[in-house]
Amino acid sequence: MNIIPILQLQSNLIASIQTELTDEQALAFQSELLEKNSALNTKGIIIDVSMLDVIDSYMAKVLTDLAKMIKLQGSKAVLSGVQPAVASTLVDMGMKLNSIETFLSLDSAFLYLTKEQSGKTKK
Repeated sequence: MNIIPILQLQSNLIASIQTELTDEQALAFQSELLEKNSALNTKGIIIDVSMLDVIDSYMAKVLTDLAKMIKLQGSKAVLSGVQPAVASTLVDMGMKLNSIETFLSLDSAFLYLTKEQSGKTKK
């Protein structure tokens, strides 16, 4: 069930969620991304949500759990493109995305991962 494009760019994966996902699709995406990360031994993963108008509590949980799982695989996950209304709704719902770094754009997220992988970012 490959409904979300997952592309490799250098030592990173970019997964662009372009449509709302059912719970089953979200779990399938989670599994597919983890398998691809393991197979390709990538260092970073960008999950782009710029096309989403809504991130419900279940999807927020899937994303935070996914970031933790990716970390356990030795990679780093970041989120890019959270729309203003989505950010407002997540805060209103009390959702926290503490386990995942967020960026306004795909470009910023990629630049961050690239710098981190070359050891140029401060921790």
